[in-house]
Amino acid sequence: MARTKDSGRLVVADGRFLANRDLATGASTDWDVVPQFQVTLSKRQHIRADVGVRIPVTNTGGRPDAGTVLSLVGLGGRQADGRLVM
Repeated sequence: MARTKDSGRLVVADGRFLANRDLATGASTDWDVVPQFQVTLSKRQHIRADVGVRIPVTNTGGRPDAGTVLSLVGLGGRQADGRLVM
């Protein structure tokens, strides 16, 4: 996690593994890896944008080569400081 000096924003590198499998007997599992990062859009750090690229790892035939993952996260108007009780 890195805080930018002037703006007070956070930049966080992240990665995920995704699995997709049909419920049929003998179906194979598709594994994907998603390197991504989050950046806070406000100084209070309660709105974050998340950008990543979904890359297939297994069973790549007939699936797209890569896809973009975008999301916008709101944390309810409070600064995310890690405390469970305010």
